Amino acid sequence: MVTDAASPGSTSNDDLVAAAERPLRADAERNRRKIIEAARELFAERGLTTLDEVAERAGVGVGTVYRRFPSRDDLIDALYVEAMEQLVAIGSAAVELSETDPWGAIEYFLTNYLEMHAGDRSLSSVVLTDAHGRGRLEIGKSKMAPMGATVVARAKAAGVVRDDFAPTELPMSVIMLVSVMNATRDVAPGIWRRYLAYLLDSFRPEAARGPLPHAPLEFDQVPLAMRAAFSGR
Repeated sequence: MVTDAASPGSTSNDDLVAAAERPLRADAERNRRKIIEAARELFAERGLTTLDEVAERAGVGVGTVYRRFPSRDDLIDALYVEAMEQLVAIGSAAVELSETDPWGAIEYFLTNYLEMHAGDRSLSSVVLTDAHGRGRLEIGKSKMAPMGATVVARAKAAGVVRDDFAPTELPMSVIMLVSVMNATRDVAPGIWRRYLAYLLDSFRPEAARGPLPHAPLEFDQVPLAMRAAFSGR
């Protein structure tokens, strides 16, 4: 009589299939790591490149990349969630610092935020615009504005920034300094710190020389400005 059950000591079809799949899963994970590392290197060196270029750098077939990451946004999301979490941690630390050192919190927020951009030329195209990424990446982005607003509110309450300093001055300062950073990255990589020092001095109450010539941006205008600056639109 024939039965579906495997006899003791024998190997079932399911066992054979599972055994065959195990090395494939290991290969798939190795390929995923190769793709992620290749993308990290390429994006840091050149900015956001194509998935075909990522495949070439990773030494895998283009089809392998597209099977794992159907679109570039899928790859960006996987690659930059960790970076976004680091930026949110910087914002959280600045908020905490602002309770005891409001001016130091402004310096900390901008300096550490910009140092991350200095190490990766593609970061501005991802975290400073709404053109790429989704999911946890977008959740992280949404946390930055209220944290910056808290830091600025405490600095104004303490009298360490000028009265007309608005919360949107922080992201606009980032736009200015990342633009300088990208323009001078291969000429004078650290010169953005000079211009950060200029900007920080201009935030001080004693720097005010009368009313500023234009109202600050509203929060809903900042993403539009960032998209124009960094997404090529």
